[in-house]
Amino acid sequence: MTQGVYPRTQAHRDAIRQARLGAKASPEARKNQSIAARKTALNPQWRKNVSEGTRKKMRLPHIRKKHLIGLQRARAKHGVNFKGGQGQKPIAFVMSLWKLLKPIGYVREYSLPTGIGYGHHYMLDFALVENKIAIECDGPKHRPFTVQEKDRIKDARLKALGWKVIRVLHD
Repeated sequence: MTQGVYPRTQAHRDAIRQARLGAKASPEARKNQSIAARKTALNPQWRKNVSEGTRKKMRLPHIRKKHLIGLQRARAKHGVNFKGGQGQKPIAFVMSLWKLLKPIGYVREYSLPTGIGYGHHYMLDFALVENKIAIECDGPKHRPFTVQEKDRIKDARLKALGWKVIRVLHD
């Protein structure tokens, strides 16, 4: 039987049972259980199985809803550990740009369906939808080559859809 987002093996269910019992165990026993769980998480095959199972399960609306509720609770308890990005509090540069672009008619964090496949869309930092103009703010996270390659692919697909993309670099 599945629990959570991905199917669990018998060994994993046993580890969870031990962890629950560990809450009443000595600090040394809890530490050993934590170390064992971290070793399991480092196993590439275990990580691959979890990733594949999670990807499949997240397509189910009730699982996705359960995940998002848990995420909201974690954010309420621990806060958000990064700035910017989709749905997050924007950084000062983005807000200053937003003050300039909003009166012109730009939409911030515009979700554009690409038609590539189910649920596939691009999140545009700013979009003037009527004229098909997108402004993308590229901070330090966009500097690695792999991310730049993804940005080039995104730009090409947006161009194919008739959009003009303007990239603005910032620190």
